[in-house]
This record gives sequence, C-alpha cells and structure tokens, in this order.
Amino acid sequence: MVGGKVTRRGVDVRGGINVVDYKSNGIRARAGLNVDTVAKADEDGVEAKFLGFGVSAGKKTGISFGVGEVSTDKCVVQ
Repeated sequence: MVGGKVTRRGVDVRGGINVVDYKSNGIRARAGLNVDTVAKADEDGVEAKFLGFGVSAGKKTGISFGVGEVSTDKCVVQ
C-alpha cells in the first residue's frame, strides 16, 4: 500500500506492507512494516506519525510502532 496527499489541514504520506490486519468490535491490530508520515488535524481528530511511529486521537484513537498498530474507533477523546 502506497499513497499520499497534502490538504489544507495536513500532510498524509503512507506506505507499507501489512502481514496481519485484524479488526473486531471496533478494535484494530495491524502488524507489518509501515513508514507512514502524517501530520493532520481535521473534524475526525488529530494524527501525528513519523516513519511509522506516532499517535492518533479522535474518531480513531491509537498508537503506531512502525512494525504494528493498535487502534479503536470506540474511544473518543474530548
């Protein structure tokens, strides 16, 4: 997976290969190699990542490690 975009609200460049991509009851876990670099804030929340390491908070809340990610869409930070 490779993609990217630049908007008025941030930069979003994603690239990587997922070996495992599991989602159940709003919890998602991915494992693989990801080099996502993201800096954005919009109506869905905020996300900051550099070379796969980072955090997101809002409609999707999670943490990324470069070789994996754990997130939920059931937790909202206000």
